[in-house]
Amino acid sequence: MARVQNQVKIPRIKQVDAALDKPLDVDSPPTIFQTTLTPEYATAALNLSVDFIKQRQSLANKYLLLHPFVLSFITLIVLIIMIPRLVYPHGFLSVTQWLYHLFLLNKAHFFTMLISSTMLISLIFTLLSRLVETVYKAEVDKIVKSNGLPLFNVELNQLAQQKIPDETVLQNTNIIVYRNTPIALISVSESHVLSSDTSICVTISTLGCRKVYIKSGILGDLIDWAMIRTEKINNGKKSSCKLIIEVESIEHDLQKTLLSKGFKCFSRQRLRSNRILGGLFGIKKELWGVQFHIKSKQSQNSKK
Repeated sequence: MARVQNQVKIPRIKQVDAALDKPLDVDSPPTIFQTTLTPEYATAALNLSVDFIKQRQSLANKYLLLHPFVLSFITLIVLIIMIPRLVYPHGFLSVTQWLYHLFLLNKAHFFTMLISSTMLISLIFTLLSRLVETVYKAEVDKIVKSNGLPLFNVELNQLAQQKIPDETVLQNTNIIVYRNTPIALISVSESHVLSSDTSICVTISTLGCRKVYIKSGILGDLIDWAMIRTEKINNGKKSSCKLIIEVESIEHDLQKTLLSKGFKCFSRQRLRSNRILGGLFGIKKELWGVQFHIKSKQSQNSKK
């Protein structure tokens, strides 16, 4: 994957290296810590958020290639290619003998049919991959062109030049750093549209980690942080908090993590960005959320 910092003008402050095509520096001390979004992590935040989309693209490719519709279509095409060219044996009652003689009679053609079928399958897979890439590339381009504003509520190129907005905005992002390399990230923001007089609603705009660490439990730790951050944003003003996140139906590891943290899926709709992926293959956008109650400042003061 091309490094995002080549597409976005970021500078002045030296950026923490966040090249996802390189392994971690084994010479760095094996320390792990978390940090809020700061100017030196602007490039890392953009790189990681783009990488999370690339991971979803990879999951979509795998989902399509193993989809029953695709497997059935490939099987049908292979049979159409092979059956008219086969010479069938006669006079055998045993299935094993019949298959063995079928091979003997057609072994000169099997190699040619295998090559033809392989080329056709490769073509189908390439077309599907191009389709998936088109959908997710549009999402990546939108984030890069906006300098991460929809995800972090701040333009990262401005942040890297130390044009720092309200500090509370930066505190809504948590970055996990291991061996001096950012490996995971989460960012939240309050949704004034979905909040009410009695409940605050906070949305997770980006969440993920490097692919090799998905099984490590970091996603669960980030969600725990998001719940704590939601309480801090609320600051005891309202009696309940809601934390919501939009995921795709192909993100099974994330779904398992959300379930373990008490989240529930309460809305599903077909992917609207592409009718083929959403309609024919049934990829869905899902809205997951969890609600928890806290003591408001008013109730605490009344008890006193």
